[in-house]
Amino acid sequence: MIIHPKTAAPLRVFLKRFAKRMIAIDAPTMLMWGSITARLESADQTMSIMDSIIIASALHNNLIVATRHVPDFIPGGVQVINPWELDKRAD
Repeated sequence: MIIHPKTAAPLRVFLKRFAKRMIAIDAPTMLMWGSITARLESADQTMSIMDSIIIASALHNNLIVATRHVPDFIPGGVQVINPWELDKRAD
């Protein structure tokens, strides 16, 4: 990977700060992504590549997706929460 000198230092800081919070996009994740994409396409549903990769990563790592855009992720079969609505349910 070629990194521009102006961005190298900030990138190192970012990677150091968030290293334990990042999930690798590995081969099993991409295989799951392919399966999700094929299932959605066969049902004539479309989804952005990034959303479908997030879904595959969450499913592969047994995680919950936290987003304001819950309906965008439901077709992927992943568990989704909207953290901005959690306070509303507590009332």
